[in-house]
Amino acid sequence: MPTPQHNENREASAIESLRSALWEDKKAENELHYAVVLDPLSWPGLHQRLASESSAYRIYSGSIDREHAAIMPRCARLGPASALTDWLAPRVVSNGGVFFGWGTTCEKDPMASLAVMLARANRVWLPDGRSAWFRWYDPIILCDFLPIADEDQQAFFFGDWIDDIRIFHPLKKEWMRFPRKQKRRTTRPLCIDAEQLERMGEKSFERFIRRLTEMLRPEQPRLTPGMLEDRVRHSVALAEDHGISSENDLIAFVRLDVKSGWALRGDREALALLHVPNACMMEKMEKLESFINKQYKRKCP
Repeated sequence: MPTPQHNENREASAIESLRSALWEDKKAENELHYAVVLDPLSWPGLHQRLASESSAYRIYSGSIDREHAAIMPRCARLGPASALTDWLAPRVVSNGGVFFGWGTTCEKDPMASLAVMLARANRVWLPDGRSAWFRWYDPIILCDFLPIADEDQQAFFFGDWIDDIRIFHPLKKEWMRFPRKQKRRTTRPLCIDAEQLERMGEKSFERFIRRLTEMLRPEQPRLTPGMLEDRVRHSVALAEDHGISSENDLIAFVRLDVKSGWALRGDREALALLHVPNACMMEKMEKLESFINKQYKRKCP
């Protein structure tokens, strides 16, 4: 069991790690300023913590109801020696974080200007002409997007005064750095082309497969990691063939397929339950689980 002294040492180490990642030398502490952008969905207690920060802003534009306003990203000024830095540091490893750095600026209130600039990136235009919400403030998504962003897209996140974006990737457990390539402001809407959408989708899908494989590993100790991942991919493909697309439904289906011993592909009676008319997906899954428990005489894990 960790002792209080151990916890204090770990927190002090986290604080020093965050400071050294953003301000690499003492000179930078006076010349380089940072704002941290946080996703409330990934940061429990964020509302209460930022309530006392005078330079904390919600990043959204236009009218919005209270429920959606509560989950909008926040940005706040970060200093090398501040209470917010101390609170943030031990949590970054688990939740990740996006940090925008600048040197000198003529902006009277750079935090307000940053919030306005980034709010425009919340809405993205897709190749088919539709618009969608873009959770760029999720560190994983931004790490996928920035390396393939074109000049206009980069301008959404750098403008003409942000010099440096540093992101702590919560899965890789490492810092990613994206320096500004040029000073450029854009008034064009943020668009994502088909190739970028496909590349980001592929990365997201691979993360999902790995996460699902890890989730099922305790239930399948006799299978090698490679064999289990193979079977998970087959189950996901079968689910998609039958119109299952949401993440929660995919997870539920793969677990049921595992319980059947991966026998569903050849079981027409079972798969027919996924096409029961006038039934929601949750009802279909319940019918399928009941069928599997009876047919294969195996209990839910």
